[in-house]
This record gives sequence, structure tokens and C-alpha cells, in this order.
Amino acid sequence: MKCNYCGAEIADDSVKCPYCEKEVAGDDGRKNAFVAEENRTQFNGFRSSAGFGKQSMNYDIGNFSRIFSMILLLNAVIAVLSALRIFGGRMYTDVSAAELYAYFGNSLKYTHYLYGAMCVVIALLCVYASIRVKKEAPNAYKLVIAVYAIGIIADLVYGGLCWKIMGVNTVFNVRFFISILFRCAVGYGYVFTIKQIGEQKKN
Repeated sequence: MKCNYCGAEIADDSVKCPYCEKEVAGDDGRKNAFVAEENRTQFNGFRSSAGFGKQSMNYDIGNFSRIFSMILLLNAVIAVLSALRIFGGRMYTDVSAAELYAYFGNSLKYTHYLYGAMCVVIALLCVYASIRVKKEAPNAYKLVIAVYAIGIIADLVYGGLCWKIMGVNTVFNVRFFISILFRCAVGYGYVFTIKQIGEQKKN
């Protein structure tokens, strides 16, 4: 038989291992040791098949970072398109920007341009955040929170100013609030996932 501790071949009736000098368990002890070793082997196999190994964990983090990096780039494209629409005077489909500015004055024009400039800033931040996320930077999640927070604040300020100048709510609608909820959900989902993966890596 084999020693339960060092694995050396010893006589079947041995009480103590001549190599490691530890007492050899009886039949029940050897059976329990064998069962424990078998369970350990099965557990390690389960971890490998379930993707709990360090290599698999790193692979999952890499995939997640690449996917979210693409989401941030998509947000940057949307922000650029919004800025182009604002600076091009195509904010409304039923009336031209020139007619609106002639009626409501330059205050509305400057509000639109301010929002357009904020869209450009958000687009740049999204690109930078995308690069940091793809590189799996330690504090990338803080940058993601900042990007979505600035976007939500910019939308709220723009909507409030337009409402005050025009006297009509043209921004705060169902689509607007769905957009804000979507940003919050995506941002929170990213931060939560990164935190969970970080905890699993520590363990």
C-alpha cells in the first residue's frame, strides 16, 4: 500500500511509514483519505470545466472589457451624431433652427450650442474610457461612472434650460427617461461586474 502522507510504497501491515515516520491510518483512515482525495480531484475538475481557473477568469475579464469598450465607443458615436445634429440646426423636424432662434432669441441658440459642446466632450470621454476599459485599468470603473454621470447631468441641464426659455417641455419625455435609466443600468452593471470579478480573483 501507499503512505497517506508521502505516497511511498510501504508494507500492507505497516503502522508507521519508514520514510516520513508518520503513523499510517488503518483501513477506515485509508478509505477516508482516498475518498477525500477523490473528492478533491472531482472538485478541481469541476472548477476547470466551469471556468473558475485563473486563466479562464482572465479570459472572461478580457472578453467583458472588450465588449464594454465597444459599448463606450458606440456611445461616443451617438454623442458625435447628436453634436452634428445640433450644430447643423436639425434639432427639430417640423421647424428650422433659424426660425426658433428668431422667435426665442439667442438664449436658445447658446443653450443648443452648449449642449452640442457637451456632447463633444462626452464623446471624447467615452473614447478615453473605452481605451482604459480595454486595457483593464484599475480605476477604469470610476471613469465610466464619470462619463455616464456627466451625460445625465448634461441632459437634465439642457432639458431644464429649454423648458425655461421656450415655456414648453420638449425634452423631458418617456424616451428621455428611458435613456437615463438605460445609462444608469449599463453603468451600474459594469461597475458591479468588475467588482464581482475582482473579488473572485482575490479568492
